[in-house]
Amino acid sequence: MQDYNFIIKWEDQKFYTALPKNVMISDWLPQEAILAHSNVKLFISACGLMSIIESINGLTPILAIPIYPEQEVSARRLQQQGIALMISFDAITYDALSSNIQKLVTHPNYVRQVAEMRRLLNSTYGSPIARSVHYIELILNSAGGGDFLKSHANELNFMRAELVDVIAIIVMGLFVIIAVPFIVTCCILRRSYINQTALQAQTTGVHRATLKVFGRTNSNSGVAAANDSPVLDWHRRSSAIQAAGVSKPPSSPSASSTASSISTASSVGSSPQMRRSDTHLVDGSCGDGAMKREKFARQAAMKSVSQKND
Repeated sequence: MQDYNFIIKWEDQKFYTALPKNVMISDWLPQEAILAHSNVKLFISACGLMSIIESINGLTPILAIPIYPEQEVSARRLQQQGIALMISFDAITYDALSSNIQKLVTHPNYVRQVAEMRRLLNSTYGSPIARSVHYIELILNSAGGGDFLKSHANELNFMRAELVDVIAIIVMGLFVIIAVPFIVTCCILRRSYINQTALQAQTTGVHRATLKVFGRTNSNSGVAAANDSPVLDWHRRSSAIQAAGVSKPPSSPSASSTASSISTASSVGSSPQMRRSDTHLVDGSCGDGAMKREKFARQAAMKSVSQKND
């Protein structure tokens, strides 16, 4: 860009050497006087407040390169008013600078908008009545009916104006923070309770099956013990002695009653209904293995009794 001369304010002395002829650098410059000169066509600024006022008073368009957030807000407002163009500080390139400088210098619309802004800025004040009349006339005489005084919030929809989306995100975040640990804790406790209940049920079932095998029952009101009948007890001892190799079985506690009971059991034992009843009497829930063991013990006892009678 050899067609333009550049005046740059820079405080670091090491950049002063090896400069092109159209570039001038100094650590202090009379900025207001330079901007008011008629030969100045463009002001490259970070958009500080005083720099904006001085540029408007000097009828100089602005190429804004904001650094701080408040400067970026001011630069965007100036760009909306049509008196400036903005380049992001992180996106500065030769092509971006060259194209924006050409637009601001060659298009007269930017100078006209700056002149309108200077007229609005330099409006004088008077008494309260005169000031009211002044602002009414200012709005009536301005292009767009005083749009520059309107708030940008008037153009926002309900969702953006009331920050509904922000509130929804905050509520969802709080719900996730509170609900997720609660749900995880409930799942862990529920699984632990189910496992503990299943373990207790399994232990109780094994205990009751063991009690039934030995002729005992367990109820919720207490533990009731029922002794085996003498006949069944004598049958078990006889089968155990026979399995050990002893030919003579032990005598019954009551010979006459036992013999009559055994003969009655042997005479009735041929009935299928009685066999099922005896098996159910011994244990109604022990399964096929328990039934076979009881049947084998009864047959062995009956065989021993028949040998004794012979």
